[in-house]
Amino acid sequence: MNNKCPFLTLIVTFIMLVNTDGFVSALPLINFTLPTPESGSSTTNTSLEINVSIVESNLNSVIYNWNNINYTLYNDSLVLMYNFENLSALGENSTYIADLSKNSYNGTVSGSTAFWNSSGKYGGSYQFSLTTSTIGKIS
Repeated sequence: MNNKCPFLTLIVTFIMLVNTDGFVSALPLINFTLPTPESGSSTTNTSLEINVSIVESNLNSVIYNWNNINYTLYNDSLVLMYNFENLSALGENSTYIADLSKNSYNGTVSGSTAFWNSSGKYGGSYQFSLTTSTIGKIS
């Protein structure tokens, strides 16, 4: 079986900021990086891994369409979104985790056995004990 990659469509909606002259101040930056297959490529695999980064301060939603089925990854209904990558650009460190949803439920890591692990599948992860480690919302 030969699955063509172009059956994937990424839909990004955002709130356009228009200046007084009627020009859009900036469009979202969208970047597809490895291991994303090249555009128009084919595969016999039954699954694909797609890595996309979107830089947009007024992001409204992210939806991808695979074989004419929409899958929503991000919109106003998202309650909490931690990435667990310890990104200093977000102010994260080994004890502070930023919530990327619009709710800002930022968290703190507690417990002597909770720690950030750089060997997570997508850049990082947190490891917890089963009974004493948590991520709690900052009041």
